[in-house]
Amino acid sequence: MKNGDIPREGNASIDEKINSMTNAYAPLFSISALNPLDNEGLVSIERYFKDIMETTRDALPFMNPHSREVYVTKVSRRLSDFIGSERYLGSKEEVHMKRLHDYVNLMWHVIEANDQSYNGHQEQVSLGLHSKNVASLAVSLANAAADYKLGITTHDIEIIRASGILHDVGKIIVPDSILTKNGKLTDQEMARVRPHAEKGAEIILSAGFEEEAMYAGAHHIRPDGKGYPEFPELMGVNTSDIRVYILPFADMFEAITRRKYKHKNPLSPEEAMAVAQQEAGKQLHPDLVKIAVETNCMVRTYHEINDAA
Repeated sequence: MKNGDIPREGNASIDEKINSMTNAYAPLFSISALNPLDNEGLVSIERYFKDIMETTRDALPFMNPHSREVYVTKVSRRLSDFIGSERYLGSKEEVHMKRLHDYVNLMWHVIEANDQSYNGHQEQVSLGLHSKNVASLAVSLANAAADYKLGITTHDIEIIRASGILHDVGKIIVPDSILTKNGKLTDQEMARVRPHAEKGAEIILSAGFEEEAMYAGAHHIRPDGKGYPEFPELMGVNTSDIRVYILPFADMFEAITRRKYKHKNPLSPEEAMAVAQQEAGKQLHPDLVKIAVETNCMVRTYHEINDAA
């Protein structure tokens, strides 16, 4: 069976299976089951999400992009239902971070499942590998920027880390033939790619993570206004805030050092920094470029990532 060939009733049966699993584990979602949560309850929760993720891995490779979007949004909402704030102890900030940590870990399985649909192109277009690397690069840049007294807090850095891992989840709407294409995309193909940032933000927002959705949705914006979405302010993006340009820098740097630059071979990290300097004030925020050059944080993190691989 080829991608997109799954019949309409197949999608329905997958949805029915998720609903059936949710109903079977329904007591776990009741407030009375939350405190205390005994060992038996923890085992049941683990089994529930194991079933969900196994279904995801089985289903996604055979879904068309629209079906993937609908399915992943439903899974995102299920996860949000499960990780309600009632389950966690601590301050509002602590509860948010614990919920976010669990959501990212669970959605990571969805991202990995989507990677399995690329049929031999996993290394070339792996959203999982790319997203992990982007998160590491973004955190490195955010930490360096924080040392420059730009008002970047520990909270910001953790939100940026999570948003980096989730930022490309919207690419589930992009046909595999486009993501795996060698060479320059046509205008029509780019028109299919551009909505992925907003779609990813919508999926993350479906779980109630507004700030994370904003950062993820803005990962293709540019200081010169030539990025996308065209009107990021509609997603709550403050385009005068340097923090929203951290993920775009990390995303570009990772892409041109691991995949291709101008449809040729990947660049070395040092070559990528030369490109970054050329793009200062255009594709990249000039202050972030200055910080990356002075601290060498992007090059250093690139080597740390690849040395650990």
